[in-house]
Amino acid sequence: MYLKLSGWNEERAQAWCQIASIHRKNKDNKEAMQCYLQAIEEDPESREAYIAIAEMYLLEEKFEKAITWSEIGMQRPDKESMTIQNPLSVTYRPLLIYAEAQFNLGNIDKALQAVKKAQTYRNDDLTKQMYENFNKIKGHQLAAQAIVDIAKFLEVEGEADKSKLLFDLKYSFHISHPVPFSRSFKKILYISMIKCV
Repeated sequence: MYLKLSGWNEERAQAWCQIASIHRKNKDNKEAMQCYLQAIEEDPESREAYIAIAEMYLLEEKFEKAITWSEIGMQRPDKESMTIQNPLSVTYRPLLIYAEAQFNLGNIDKALQAVKKAQTYRNDDLTKQMYENFNKIKGHQLAAQAIVDIAKFLEVEGEADKSKLLFDLKYSFHISHPVPFSRSFKKILYISMIKCV
């Protein structure tokens, strides 16, 4: 077998990654994971294996693990390699995985930073769209927090017409802010108003 005969650990690690990708295509994630771990055992500096594991965890919505594995992969040192690799797969790709995982955990600032860094490697439609979407969500978060803060203030002050003021605030913010309100924002706004009225 190829893996047993090769005396070059970097080449064996790459072969394990290729076998893992075949298992992933066949939806055998357990076997794919074992192959990626075998690749890391062969070559602990194999960035490709760490990043592939991060991607698997992202797809399984295990966001903390996706972040951990993508960070480990990105921290591996650059090294001269005789194997053929796409440099974007170990620079751009892990940053997008990291950004998506951070976003799903509500860490919008970290997600934005990662996308911005990914754009230094490849400023394409995907990174532009991610950056725009994350910024919109950040705007929604800031607006919702402002409304919640005002509602808390009104509650403390004992103001009678809280709901009208909150609706007026929502209306004026909507006119001056270019970000349309999403369903999640409307839900946050509605919950914050119910708590305060």
